[in-house]
Amino acid sequence: MIKVEANMQGSNYEADIEFITPEEWKDELWSSHQFLGDNEDCEMDVDNDYHDISEKFSALYGEEWKGKSSEDLMDGKYFREIPEFLQGRRKILSCESAKELSARCVKYTRSDSKQGNDKDVKKWYWPLVKCVTVRVPNNDFLQHVTLVDLPGNGDRNKSRDKMWKQIVENCSTVWIVTEINRVIAEKEAWEILESASSYIGNGGECRQILFICTKSDHIEDSDDHSAAQRRDLIVKRNMQVKDEVRKEFSRLHKIKKHFTVDHFKVFTVSSKEFLKKKRLNADETEIPKLQQFLQDLNDCHSETFNYVSGAYGILSLIQGANCRGVASKKHVCGELERTMSQQLTQVAKAMAEAYRTFERCLSKGVESSICSYGQKLKTFLYYRKKGSAFHWTLKRVVQSGGIYKQKKGKQININMMLASYLMDSIDEDFRKTFPNEVKCSAFNGVIETFSLNTDFLNKYHKDVELQLRFLKTE
Repeated sequence: MIKVEANMQGSNYEADIEFITPEEWKDELWSSHQFLGDNEDCEMDVDNDYHDISEKFSALYGEEWKGKSSEDLMDGKYFREIPEFLQGRRKILSCESAKELSARCVKYTRSDSKQGNDKDVKKWYWPLVKCVTVRVPNNDFLQHVTLVDLPGNGDRNKSRDKMWKQIVENCSTVWIVTEINRVIAEKEAWEILESASSYIGNGGECRQILFICTKSDHIEDSDDHSAAQRRDLIVKRNMQVKDEVRKEFSRLHKIKKHFTVDHFKVFTVSSKEFLKKKRLNADETEIPKLQQFLQDLNDCHSETFNYVSGAYGILSLIQGANCRGVASKKHVCGELERTMSQQLTQVAKAMAEAYRTFERCLSKGVESSICSYGQKLKTFLYYRKKGSAFHWTLKRVVQSGGIYKQKKGKQININMMLASYLMDSIDEDFRKTFPNEVKCSAFNGVIETFSLNTDFLNKYHKDVELQLRFLKTE
């Protein structure tokens, strides 16, 4: 899990590396040894899991892990280069250039240990890393924005998976990134979007979904085509891809319960063409559109405005308190109390109505769950796998608390299966009550429209103008 944000404190490129705890790693070692001992004769997904375990342990221990107990593998000699891991601290890397930081970070972030030009790396520590926060200096786009590169469908490690859910729920915008030539055929991106819908929709802060198709300049060259014709082919293909992606989105009923087409945008981008401008101009690469999107998120002006407004209101209160001889205005206090009482009544009424609606919907959801939970579980309990392979999958699901993240294919989540009727029963009304749209507010807008009507009172009670100004600011 990698975060990228601005370095507001210095001019260096920094990496803040957070590890999982030693206890979590010891538990992972133990459960992996149990798995390897119990499933020597199994096939199919077991082989995939064995490959995952082997890759992870070999990255950190080389071939030494084979035949050793989990206690042996916790020996301090394996962690001499990262004492912070055993001490429960973060490791900070600081470099003058992005290239230098990238070279030093690779052993903490790369899982394809056997690929690339990093033959000199003896140990890879990515199995122990929970999150890496990269801080970039002198970048206006990231001043108040954090970009997070997440594993698409959660993580098998409980600590990383918990962080994954928290981050996804708090993201204001979700970007799904995939290569343009695989955008429809590659189902993983769409599965990620659907599986995360409950976190980014009613359960989260997400207001927009961006589907970003990369390498948009890739198209088969032909000697029969001029440079202008190739450009036209690229632009035409990109428009077709956008239409196909929007049509595919319209088929996702689960995600459409939370987001309309207005909240879904498609970009076809090419960083290569943006830099070289060989076939496309800058605007046609759509990189400037993404930059503008980040700039819009980076709303530093509103932050300054809120700070100044707050300071102005406090200053008004101080000045008003220092004014001598201000007449007692019982009438103003009475008006404020009456207005506040009326406004609070409206808020309470809206909340009570929402409570009754939720209670009614959830009661129906419980009834549906009792009557139909068997149908949901059939998709898993009567699985197409036979014999030991199914038994092994069932065992993994039970051991992991009802959730099993397969190497390939959809995640198995019995908890969500059982809760689906409850969630379906409340989704629509929850979205109406707590909309994600910027222009809408909770409880039909009664909280946003809450006002003490201070502007009206200010017209007739100038002697308490400063105090009324403070109340308006607050």
